[in-house]
Amino acid sequence: MTWLCIRTITRQEKRAAQGLTQLGPDVAVYLPCSTAWRRHANRKERVQRPLFPGYLFVSLPDSLQHAALGVDGVQDFIRSRAGEPRPLSVDPQAVEGLRALEQAGGFDDTRRSKEAEIFPGAKVRIAAGPFSGFIATVQKARGNRVKVLYEMFGRSGAMTVDAGKLRAA
Repeated sequence: MTWLCIRTITRQEKRAAQGLTQLGPDVAVYLPCSTAWRRHANRKERVQRPLFPGYLFVSLPDSLQHAALGVDGVQDFIRSRAGEPRPLSVDPQAVEGLRALEQAGGFDDTRRSKEAEIFPGAKVRIAAGPFSGFIATVQKARGNRVKVLYEMFGRSGAMTVDAGKLRAA
């Protein structure tokens, strides 16, 4: 399965995904989303937002590429150079990795692991962001912000992370 990346009109990713899906049964669309809390008028609700605003992934036959450009909300395919006729393909393992991480809750900021003990010296796993999957040690916690020590390529570093992005190691 060959995946292509499509650039959409601002804030019309879901409309574009729905329109692309209607092109036929041979079309697969993936719009990776993150889940977060939104506060409005003293209410708190879960909302899903595109992980990569303005972009989505699609797998479709070459014969439908021109039709995809006519779908409401679609701007163009991502290409290696401007004016190049063939869209740039995306590594299928990268798309499947994103899917697996999303299904595992890696982009869900509304989940808090009750098992994750956040105290100095505790081992935690970073569940979101560029250091997702790394095991770290809690150095100090203040409110919702947690300073952790991590090790990468034989060197250690420190960073501050949202407590909601930590899971039990």
